[in-house]
Amino acid sequence: MRLRVVRDEASDMALYAKLPPVSLHLLPLRRHPGHITTHLGYGRAEKGRAPTVTAAPRITGVAPLLSDLRHVEESRRAQELEEAAAEHKETSWSLRAELTTKDNRIQALKAAAAESDKVIDPDRGPQNDGQLTAIKMQFESISKNVTAVRRDSSEKRRWKERDGREDSGEKRRYYTRQDHLRIPPTISQSALFVELFPLVNSNFPMSYPAKTSSYHEIYPRYGKAYIYQSTQVEILGNSHTGFQVRRFTNWTKGIMTQFFSIVTLCVLSFIIPWTQAVELTATLEYGTFKGSYSPEYNISYWRKIPFAAPPTGENRFRAPQPPVPITNGIYDSDQAFDMCPQRTVNGSEDCLYLGLYSRPWDVSQPLRPVVVVYYGGAFIQGSASFTIPPSAYPVLNVSESNNIIFVYPNYRVNTFGFLPGAEIAKSRTSDLNPGLLDQQAALIWTNKYIKHFGGDPKNVSIWGQSAGGGSVVAQVIANGGKTHPPLFSKALASSPFWPKAYRYNEPEAQELYDRMAELTGCAGKNSLACLKAVDVQTLRDASLIVSSSHQYNTSSNTWAPVIDGKFLTQSLTDATRKRDVNIDFGFSTYNSHEGENFIPPGLKSETNSGTPAFNSSIASFNVWLGGFLPRFKKHDIQRVKALYPEIGSTETISSYNTTYERAQLIYRDVVLACPAYWMAEAAHKKSYVGEYTISPAKHASDTIYWNQVNAIQKSDPTIYEGFAGAFASFFQTGDPNAHKLTNASQPGVPETRSTGKEFVISEDGFHQVTIHALRERCEFWRQSAKDVPF
Repeated sequence: MRLRVVRDEASDMALYAKLPPVSLHLLPLRRHPGHITTHLGYGRAEKGRAPTVTAAPRITGVAPLLSDLRHVEESRRAQELEEAAAEHKETSWSLRAELTTKDNRIQALKAAAAESDKVIDPDRGPQNDGQLTAIKMQFESISKNVTAVRRDSSEKRRWKERDGREDSGEKRRYYTRQDHLRIPPTISQSALFVELFPLVNSNFPMSYPAKTSSYHEIYPRYGKAYIYQSTQVEILGNSHTGFQVRRFTNWTKGIMTQFFSIVTLCVLSFIIPWTQAVELTATLEYGTFKGSYSPEYNISYWRKIPFAAPPTGENRFRAPQPPVPITNGIYDSDQAFDMCPQRTVNGSEDCLYLGLYSRPWDVSQPLRPVVVVYYGGAFIQGSASFTIPPSAYPVLNVSESNNIIFVYPNYRVNTFGFLPGAEIAKSRTSDLNPGLLDQQAALIWTNKYIKHFGGDPKNVSIWGQSAGGGSVVAQVIANGGKTHPPLFSKALASSPFWPKAYRYNEPEAQELYDRMAELTGCAGKNSLACLKAVDVQTLRDASLIVSSSHQYNTSSNTWAPVIDGKFLTQSLTDATRKRDVNIDFGFSTYNSHEGENFIPPGLKSETNSGTPAFNSSIASFNVWLGGFLPRFKKHDIQRVKALYPEIGSTETISSYNTTYERAQLIYRDVVLACPAYWMAEAAHKKSYVGEYTISPAKHASDTIYWNQVNAIQKSDPTIYEGFAGAFASFFQTGDPNAHKLTNASQPGVPETRSTGKEFVISEDGFHQVTIHALRERCEFWRQSAKDVPF
């Protein structure tokens, strides 16, 4: 048996054309007390045509035991299967995979389920806190020492009565040993067995293909599995789940046992793709890392890989150092990792880890596009440690053609990642913007090692939302746009949060350092040495105080990147004006009303409210505006008011007439929309800008379509496919329209620099809208950049 991967399905279609029609029927199971059942599915292949799927597999858990052994044959889907089986009598195979338990285990199962916090739905698996978590079985290996047990005649007669037809072949039951399965603790004593028998006639001299696919309630697009029956066959993999079977002797000949591992693998492929049977490991120069596979979402993953040494002790506030070698065997990457220190009690300084997630891959396949994703959180908080599926999984899953690797690195936040000040700049053991340097270290790691995971280091994109988008902006303008060697060529910034960017030693920046030294008891001559040595909780508490004091502060300079003269050598406005950027292709989006998340809520109230107190009056607006732009002179303030009048409109907002909306537009343009426009427009080759307008269109409203699995991706497929599909296409090709998923009635994403238009995501679909007014407003802010500052 040899393994390789077949990526091109053209050869499969050529084979189909030579074969007569055949159906593979994966029939629902009858009631068997004590059984925990897997309903597999049904597929049919016809000559010259790709097989079609007419049923959906699903895994049930302990629920049948707790609901009077309710099984899937009670569903309409099961009836359809049996009707289909009766229609196609050329040949039919019934394949079953069950987790069976002895009668004396049932009470224990009930007790275990009763004690569990999970509520189990037989149609969807266990759920906890509203998150879908299907029971997972991981098939690691199959014992060569298997036992073939003939079924007794009474059982054989029972099955004949059930199906109403005669068998022409022998029925056998094959058992694997329990230690070859990882199954939920509540059924850990169960044994897996497979039943395979012909229903009509199986003595065919040729190969017959059958194709099925996995299913998920939200995402019906999953990989395929192929089964062939012949005398000379090899196991191959395809580009989706890595599975074809072509090698075992006709099992009606009575010599099944010696080929059992292939047959069992054949059956289990309908639950878990072949890739799971192959151990996922990646050997890098500093260690070997074991990955995992999720059959539910058809992704291979390494959730935790260190990409730098722990930034503790003398490494606090320091640029990331090389990772520590792994010397104690294979590193199990299927585990969570700590977020970097934040809030009051969360996180650990030992936090520089990353995770990788992709479709299954084999070394014979081409390398895939790579996306490095930075999390948001206002540079104050955030984490890249995920359960399955990870963040942005809907972008990967929006199309079967997508084959992308997502890399999610942690980076230091708040004072641990963005402490400014002259003391830092003078130190030999500390660095300014270490959070940004963490991000770059992850990019360097990706370029060096991603090929071991099937990624193409020459096709790397970066992406982030909010502060993650601001991080993208920072990496785009890093090193004066001359990062060498290049670490990426494409950048997508979703609502890039780019707060005021001061030089590291300007008064506003130095104030943060001094305040931290004061709050931690480190003020004095050796303040930096003290800050590096103080316990993490003291530093975290002080950082939170500083962060909280800047919320809704009109002149806020929260934790954020500073111009350090090394990594960030020039301002955003200067870098993008000169197109000193590290990208050939840029794509940015912003939301129509996302400024509302950041301005004082009192601005929409008739009476004073909030801290500091504001109301909806013009006088209150003037106070806010003067505080937001403290360096602006009186005539500059008047220009701002003229650009954003009391009653006005924008590209997509037909009219506004409130103080609250006026203020949110100013904040939105300064901190989010203009940075988005500038970054995309500065790309060397192509630029794309999008605006999300679906109500409420606040900050992060757009993430519902591409961040986490949820029902809207199924209920609103047009927006989901057009929006997330544009992202996926951009990551793979640099063109959001290259793999367009929506039909011709929906416009694509216009190239902004040449057309002067943006891509608008609205409730009734997609539009292309001219952005002359946005360009005018952003040009004003560019000219005023030193007084903002950007």
